[in-house]
Amino acid sequence: SRSLTYLPIKLIPSQAFRGLNEVIKIEISQSDSLEKVEANAFDNLLNLSEILIQNTKNLVYIEPGAFRNLPRLKYLSICNTGIRKLPDVTKIFSSEFNFILEICDNLHITTIPENAFQGMNNESITLVRAVVRDCSCVMCSHNHELTHSV
Repeated sequence: SRSLTYLPIKLIPSQAFRGLNEVIKIEISQSDSLEKVEANAFDNLLNLSEILIQNTKNLVYIEPGAFRNLPRLKYLSICNTGIRKLPDVTKIFSSEFNFILEICDNLHITTIPENAFQGMNNESITLVRAVVRDCSCVMCSHNHELTHSV
């Protein structure tokens, strides 16, 4: 388990956690300086079961492909950030039956792209307190708060 709080960095780079194959939980929280998570930041971590990114209000962008090939991921929580677009979760490829995706208190999310949840079968998806202005996914209708389980 790795808990990274009050990180004095602006970005989590590609391959940031490379080689940490035994880590099962990564928590990134309480960081005022973090602004961006690059593609492949969480890539090929075969035993990782939980990722929590919370209370990082200056985090405005999570690049597509930041979460890739995480076969044991059970829980991904992205809460209380400054992101404006739903992160790409289509490359996680979790084999866990009850995978939980929690996106909450991200008050600046304005877009949920088409096919945002592609490749997520039998998963539970929770979107809480996210006012969405431009949603093209089949689960949503425009301009309302969302809570969905699939």
